[in-house]
Amino acid sequence: MIRKISALFALLALTTVAHADFTTHGLPVPWPFPWAKDCPMDWSTYDGMYSLTANTSIGRLNLKVQAEGADGLLLVHVTRVNSKGKVTYDGTTYIEETQKVLALWLVPAENPRAPSVWAEIRMHYNSKQLTCADTVPVLTVAPNQDQEADATAYELIRMCESLN
Repeated sequence: MIRKISALFALLALTTVAHADFTTHGLPVPWPFPWAKDCPMDWSTYDGMYSLTANTSIGRLNLKVQAEGADGLLLVHVTRVNSKGKVTYDGTTYIEETQKVLALWLVPAENPRAPSVWAEIRMHYNSKQLTCADTVPVLTVAPNQDQEADATAYELIRMCESLN
């Protein structure tokens, strides 16, 4: 009897997942959709200005990726700009060409002594097909590296390529 009840619950769970709505307000559910950790990365192609989700009132992110040195390292400069064009956060880091996650501290531009914000950019699948050709960069910010519960995720929508 217990096996029949367990099988019934398993069948119900599978049916619910199979009929789930995978989009809400243009964003996959659950948002962000699973991390595309197995997809190849070419960070230099992500050089440019991005809107944070479809809501431009949230602000923009300028991502500048430059080749640096012979060790295959890339210098990455990230600037977060508010909706009025004012720089709110700024940070710089080095990453390896094959690195899958771009992670750095963003320092408040107005007061560099104020608490910094932890930021990560990862590629996430954009649909339930889970193909590397259908991925989007997602910026996740949190008060520190260990506070996932307080993190906020934004889809990065390219506005233009870098001007430099």
